[in-house]
Amino acid sequence: MSTERPIEHVGEFPVTVGDHRFRRMLGAKLCVDIAENALAYALLIVIVRRTGSGIHSTLFVIALTIPTIIFSIPAGAIADRLPKRPVLMTALALRIGLTALLIRILGNVWQIYAVTFAFFAVGQVFAPIWIASLPRLVGFARLSRAHALFNLTQLGGQVAGVVLIAPILLKTLGDRAVLIVVAVFLVGAMATTTRLGELPGGSPLSPREEKKAIGRARMGVLAGWQIIRADGALFLAVIQLTIVASLLRSLIVLFPFYTHQVLGIAPENAVYVAAPAAFGAAAGLALAPALGVIGRGRLATIGYAILVAALACLGLVNLLRPLIAEYLHLGMAGIAHQFDVPPLVTTAMLFAVPMGLGIALNLVAARTVLNERAPEEAQARVFATQSALGTVVSLVPLLLVGALTSVVGARAVMLLAAILAAAAPIWLTRRQKASAFPRTEMERSLAFPTPDPPKGR
Repeated sequence: MSTERPIEHVGEFPVTVGDHRFRRMLGAKLCVDIAENALAYALLIVIVRRTGSGIHSTLFVIALTIPTIIFSIPAGAIADRLPKRPVLMTALALRIGLTALLIRILGNVWQIYAVTFAFFAVGQVFAPIWIASLPRLVGFARLSRAHALFNLTQLGGQVAGVVLIAPILLKTLGDRAVLIVVAVFLVGAMATTTRLGELPGGSPLSPREEKKAIGRARMGVLAGWQIIRADGALFLAVIQLTIVASLLRSLIVLFPFYTHQVLGIAPENAVYVAAPAAFGAAAGLALAPALGVIGRGRLATIGYAILVAALACLGLVNLLRPLIAEYLHLGMAGIAHQFDVPPLVTTAMLFAVPMGLGIALNLVAARTVLNERAPEEAQARVFATQSALGTVVSLVPLLLVGALTSVVGARAVMLLAAILAAAAPIWLTRRQKASAFPRTEMERSLAFPTPDPPKGR
């Protein structure tokens, strides 16, 4: 099987990647992503300060996650059936109103959960509208580059919201200042959206066609899982991506408690760990294409192993700091003195860099494995199945992390996460190889031929 899929050229599109409408769409997305990430980080810190409870922070992250499971498919239907720009404008206006409401209710944790749930439920319309509009804005020939810029914008929004804006404002101007800036970014997104012009869209489905489409979607999920479990390399990549997604969501809950309980600094200073991790992730994104020569599957596993090892080192940072100071002579104590933080913090920052590196290497390489191994006519189903697995499975550790953190502490939870993350892929792949996987009649009707392994991979 060819390792590179040809780009499909369908028709001629007058709009290029550099077109002002595409740039404005990226600008609106950047504003929305910054607002989302800054708001989520600020509210998490508010809840940690108010309650000091891992259970409450877990409930908050669930309030962020559940809307994706419940509303993503209905939001896609809305995006297909209604004019896109008015839907975007309505969603932005609702989010501005909800942000103003949050400013008023910051003292009530349960009301924060409810409004946060509504905020992220409304936001489910953004991704399907933007992604569905890309082919018509830039053309299929430039779609790959457009997706790269789209993902880069998303990463920029995460870094700006979580690493820069929210921590700085929390330390200088307070909680409500973050929410005011969030509202300003949402207003900026609305102003940019008004200049997009009418976004192209498809024709609405009749009720009969919509019923058939829902049936095909359900069967598509079964087909996606059947393809995944029939191919060992594909199965391993999906398992790794699912566990990484679960870890990332769990670390959102864990890091504020880790910085307070283990590093001895305020919860809002979780940025000391998040910023080096972002630096490592940027390095991983830059290195992944060149390192692909060793094989995408191998690179995904190497990145996964680096992530697990870094998590274990963060959990053992108290024991490892003397070794780092005595044998490696990296000057971490001097850096700690210069920035007026405990030496333990700079050691944790050192381990956070390979954690981000491992995450980026795994995400890039494992997703490429999905592209290479999945049949071309079923790739959307495979990616949709993997995405659904990542969201649903992550709810289990989210429910456990907060409770365990309150009982045994952040250090023990981080070590347990590293152990489980190391053991789970080994156990699951052995089960996958040992199982005959008897197929039902529906699975046989949905079967696709298993692709040959790509040469040189």
